[in-house]
Amino acid sequence: MRKYMYIIDSDCSPNDSILNYALYGRIPEFNKAIRVALPDDIALRRKGCEVCYYGTGDERRISEFSPVVVVRYNGRLRVDREMTERWLNGLRPRQFYDAIQERGYRGWPRFGFLNKKQYSFCDGHSDKVYQLERIPRDLSDPGIFWSEEEYYKYGGRYIEKVRKILAEEEFALIRDMTDEEILDFYGRLCAMNESRLRELQDDYVKICLEEKVALQRVFKAISGVL
Repeated sequence: MRKYMYIIDSDCSPNDSILNYALYGRIPEFNKAIRVALPDDIALRRKGCEVCYYGTGDERRISEFSPVVVVRYNGRLRVDREMTERWLNGLRPRQFYDAIQERGYRGWPRFGFLNKKQYSFCDGHSDKVYQLERIPRDLSDPGIFWSEEEYYKYGGRYIEKVRKILAEEEFALIRDMTDEEILDFYGRLCAMNESRLRELQDDYVKICLEEKVALQRVFKAISGVL
């Protein structure tokens, strides 16, 4: 039985020995990689601490493990046959991003690469796309995003987390943020870290809120002058 593993090194070649590379079982934070199919007879040893990966003493070339280039398109890793062919003929992984963009795709945090229509949708709804696992086909559906009443249902714990910080005196200027504004703010922070809603360190959230306060003060100062 074959086991899929991923190589994320920016310079690997089909003719390189697989023993020179770290092998990952999952790559949720990476949008492109080389996928290899490992047979049962290859010995792996676990490495890493915070991020688990594997190594091997096997000296066979990567080309002997049915390698393909996988790219995350709209939230899902897919085998990219064109990129695979180009890699087999000399294109290096560090060049993948530019090559994919040349085909009309653009990168977006967490979704990977999007076509022009999908990218335009994200650009126009950058404060709310954290709610989505993938960009839907029907972009005209009014129910794509949560209703005002659903915000607390899906993100109440994070809203309360931010409200606790907002209770501090230094945040009086932005303390009147609504549940929707708070969760959209928090969701953008999560999306910047390549994930949907999840627990973030209080210190990190506080720093971002401080930046928001600073911007509000600048805006008020400019408004006062005008």
